Amino acid sequence: MFKKLILVVSIALILTGCSIQNVMKKYILEEKDTEVNDRIIEVNVQTTEVNDRTTEDYTEDTESIDKDTIELNEDDFKVYVRGITIEVGDDPQEMIDTLENGPDSMDCILTYVGTDSELENHYYCRIYEGFSVYTMVNIVSGESIISQINISATKRGIKIGDSFKDLIEKYGTPNDEMIVGDTHYVYYFYKDKKLSFTIEDDTINNIRISMK
Repeated sequence: MFKKLILVVSIALILTGCSIQNVMKKYILEEKDTEVNDRIIEVNVQTTEVNDRTTEDYTEDTESIDKDTIELNEDDFKVYVRGITIEVGDDPQEMIDTLENGPDSMDCILTYVGTDSELENHYYCRIYEGFSVYTMVNIVSGESIISQINISATKRGIKIGDSFKDLIEKYGTPNDEMIVGDTHYVYYFYKDKKLSFTIEDDTINNIRISMK
């Protein structure tokens, strides 16, 4: 009888031990799962904080750019040379008379550019020192207007060789931008006129005034 009692007690201890081991294993696994979940939650919180900071930085940058927006005026789209004003849309005759035929004339290279696709207008380019002027001549009427002016420096002091940062500091946020390959095109508008900058390797290499 005593031996049976010992056997029963031993079996009970063995079964209880297995049960305790199972419970402990389950408890340990649950603890590990809880720790993993806590770490995941902590990482998610940290990621959220980083995203929030990134959003705040972007917002601050955007607000800074918006605050730096500069309103342009008509003078930004005109070129002043030797007492005359050169402007797109104007008749080029005064410019030609003053810069090519007047007593204080400049050297000029006149080149034929071509004809538009509708065969309605001829285009010519007059190259002066520091700037060039494109004229459009109607084939039928002979009427001529200035269609584009290429300049080496603007009224606000931006010149060929300056950086995009220099441009933004003087002109503020562009009205439009376009990137083609490695070339960055930046546009500023005023009424029916457009001021364009071509940028490569963060360097302005072309400035032109034209009609929109």
